Amino acid sequence: MYRASSTPGSGGTRGSVGGLPVSDPAGVDQLIAIWMSPGGVGYSCGTMNEQLLRFRKRGTLAVVSRLVELDLMNRTNSTTWQGHEPESCKLVQFRQCKSATGSQQTEFLFTVSYRPRGTLNPIEGNDAWSGLWSDGWKIKHINISRDGILLDANGNPLGAGQPPVIVERSLYQTVDYNLFDFGTPIPE
Repeated sequence: MYRASSTPGSGGTRGSVGGLPVSDPAGVDQLIAIWMSPGGVGYSCGTMNEQLLRFRKRGTLAVVSRLVELDLMNRTNSTTWQGHEPESCKLVQFRQCKSATGSQQTEFLFTVSYRPRGTLNPIEGNDAWSGLWSDGWKIKHINISRDGILLDANGNPLGAGQPPVIVERSLYQTVDYNLFDFGTPIPE
């Protein structure tokens, strides 16, 4: 069985898996190369692949109440939206441009982040790499027990020579973004 280890390092705890350091990008690249090799799915490690989509909409405060009702700030798109695959878009900002009350018309600006899957990005912890990767709006991590033993997909100790098992988790629930009118796209 393989055990992940931690050794003190400058600026926090630095870990390793199977003797490979995972506290720096080079170690992450090595680890990814190991578990993605033979029959791997072709992920790369690099800069976050993100595109911001901006929209302008005129309306009343009911626009905001519909946004709150759908809870879009905490959800990704459940279906294809604006030509983007499911779970790749998330509303990251909305703001009202001028004060308005009741039925007064005002302008709202919406910013949606499109993050396609396929580029793994290490997520930094307090002082060191946290052991997590983002992949679009999902999180991936090595399946490991609290005492540092690498686990297979069923939670059993991993045998010697077996590649680490990667677990994927969704951070956000989904909703059909096609139910909400974001308004007119603002060209970049």
